[in-house]
Amino acid sequence: MVSGENDGAKGHTCGGDEIMGMESFYVTLLPESMEFCLQDGIRIVVGNSDIFEVDWEAVLSNRNFKICKKGSFLILDDCIEMQIVRNRECSAYIILTGCLSCFSESIKKMCSLIDCISNQVNKEVIIDILGETRKWENGVDSVIYESYIEKYNAFKNSFGDVKLLV
Repeated sequence: MVSGENDGAKGHTCGGDEIMGMESFYVTLLPESMEFCLQDGIRIVVGNSDIFEVDWEAVLSNRNFKICKKGSFLILDDCIEMQIVRNRECSAYIILTGCLSCFSESIKKMCSLIDCISNQVNKEVIIDILGETRKWENGVDSVIYESYIEKYNAFKNSFGDVKLLV
């Protein structure tokens, strides 16, 4: 889940915008000048940047991503959800959500999307996967896979080879 309330905190949803849940995995993209910190036991994003102030719908549609706008989200290639979130300083960061029912495909498309975003902002982006922050580099796909394989296996055990629509 993500926050749409400009508080920079992960773990909340605004106005019923939630599209994915248990069947999801998450990657957060931050400008290099922003970071996560703990405030009153809540993980928030702090810092300022304007590098994500881009018309992502236009940029990504020109890069052969199939895009569907759904509320405050962009659904990309039917398996990745992208949301621009603002912190208390009103600076934007991006939360990407992938679907476990198409886990490998979602990771591949998510990495392609991250590469596109990184190139658009001159590689001034850091990636957060389950609290581990790193620069964008080759091999992040395996980090995402290893970080979420246990959740993916639990999903498969619970639901089998079901294909969920995003």
